[in-house]
Amino acid sequence: MVLTIDTTLTSTGGGAIGFASTVDSDGTARALTVNTTGATSFGGAVGTGSALASLTTDAMGGTALNGGAVTTTGAQSFGDAVSLGANTTLTGTTGSFAAGLLGNGFDLTLNYSGATALDGSFTGIDDLTTGNGGTTTLSGTISTTGTQTYGDAVALAGGTTLNSSGTGAAGNVTFGSTLDGTQTLNINTGGTATFSGAVGATTPLAQLVSAAPLTRINGGAVTTTGAQQYTGSVTLGAASTTLTSTGSGQILVVGALNGTVAGAQALTVNTAGSTVFGGPVGGTAALASLATDAPGSTVLNGGSVTTTGGQTYGDAVSLGAGTTLTRSTAGRSPPPARRRTTTRSP
Repeated sequence: MVLTIDTTLTSTGGGAIGFASTVDSDGTARALTVNTTGATSFGGAVGTGSALASLTTDAMGGTALNGGAVTTTGAQSFGDAVSLGANTTLTGTTGSFAAGLLGNGFDLTLNYSGATALDGSFTGIDDLTTGNGGTTTLSGTISTTGTQTYGDAVALAGGTTLNSSGTGAAGNVTFGSTLDGTQTLNINTGGTATFSGAVGATTPLAQLVSAAPLTRINGGAVTTTGAQQYTGSVTLGAASTTLTSTGSGQILVVGALNGTVAGAQALTVNTAGSTVFGGPVGGTAALASLATDAPGSTVLNGGSVTTTGGQTYGDAVSLGAGTTLTRSTAGRSPPPARRRTTTRSP
């Protein structure tokens, strides 16, 4: 089907409106609106041959996307519940899903250049991906059987829990850009949680809990008003990383904490609450340095802290195990060779 003008299709009696094949514009982007209290179905790709200007469905009924893609130059507004019949990519400026989305075990990619809002009404998705330079707002509980990859900036609009039942790489939860919002974030996955950008730099999170076996902090900073809890191991990827709780929350790393390359990553922890290292620090890849600020306390339960540079504990330190503090030469450049000068007598 090719649209030659902006088009509205309406069934006043709740009849089904279905498109068995593709839907495209005629070369000029056209708007399509579908109004029915019955079922709306797209059997083919929409706008991949020639993008639509916009796509709108009304509040009643349901919309089935079975063609794998919807492409518009403008907004996509789904007033009714959306269900997927194939791995699906939605591309446009903004996307709204008033009645949620059921993935039916398929992948969903949202490539909106503007705002994308995801909440607990998104269910049954395998791999979930956002991108295209916009902003994604999260709230509620979002569960997938596979990965969650947020390629654009993320803002928390409400308390958010991200669950993946996948393990290993199939369960990775990745933030490719910044993460902000005065809300609590919980991550539950058998994969790796990765923060590629700064967390809470513009608007501190209320609390962050990562229950992933491994959390990679690559953005240089995590700032919360409350607690930070990393129940697995943590790896630092930036040259300098600062973990801060502005409201005296506890900062807890249950597992081992390491750099990526020995001697290349420094860590500073700032909180008036307690800083707790449950595992060895720098045991696999020594940190460049470790510093904690003056208020609060530091608890070392992992038996060792290894750095190539200094260790500065500004607050009171308590030991929960026999502990070795080491300044290692691993990863440090060796001192320059001394030149030996020999003077011969005439």
